[in-house]
Amino acid sequence: MKKILLVGKLNKVIRNFNEVLAGTFSMQLCAYELEMVRGMTRIFKPDMVIISISELDTEDLEIFDYYFGAYKKIPVLVIGTKEESENYTGYFENEQFENIIRPVTQKDLVAKCCDMMHMEIDELPKAAGVSVRIKASMGKEEKTRKTIMIVDDSSLSVRSTKAMLENQYNVMIATSGIKALDFMHKRKPDLVLLDYDMPKFDGRDTLEKMKEDDELSDIPVFFLTAVADTQHITAVLKLNPDGYFLKPLEKDKVLEAIEKIIG
Repeated sequence: MKKILLVGKLNKVIRNFNEVLAGTFSMQLCAYELEMVRGMTRIFKPDMVIISISELDTEDLEIFDYYFGAYKKIPVLVIGTKEESENYTGYFENEQFENIIRPVTQKDLVAKCCDMMHMEIDELPKAAGVSVRIKASMGKEEKTRKTIMIVDDSSLSVRSTKAMLENQYNVMIATSGIKALDFMHKRKPDLVLLDYDMPKFDGRDTLEKMKEDDELSDIPVFFLTAVADTQHITAVLKLNPDGYFLKPLEKDKVLEAIEKIIG
């Protein structure tokens, strides 16, 4: 029997996934914590990993990066609502990662797992074809919202900035300028909040690359900086961003400035 490691917040959604897949596959639940995932992957040796992104913090991508780096041969299926999945689109361009949108039937989920593990349907137990609806948790009706990318190497800063924006905008996260440029080519945001003071490839480098790229040059950019001295601010403004904010950010000012640019 093929083995699947099911990773995520230990909530009703992930328990529901475990219930409908158990019997078809050998299942192992694991909390969304990097050290636990590392240990369980070594011990359980899964044929496939499923990550439930229900209730996850989108800035916490260590586990995605872990499988992408250390276990590239293990297929990873990411399950979430359409809105949740939009925050991880950069990974879905890689063949190792695939996405399935909730709600999904057991039949479709089993078929997806079989396809990713190169299994034939006739290898499955007879009970595997039962159609059981895995419901998405009830929430706000999905709306077409503008997308903002936060580019910052500080998880604390990302978390607080995301909290300011997520009720009004879709939020994408990148923890470095290099990742941001890669993600922007796969899904273009409407506006970027860019940390000026990142190590190695900083905000200046990122903005310069964006301005050189015809696909990205028209994206509005606001710099974020924690340094308030005049010389530093002058250097920031010479790059002609659409604006800048001093950290810690003031929510009302940030939302007002963004609204003026993208509505």
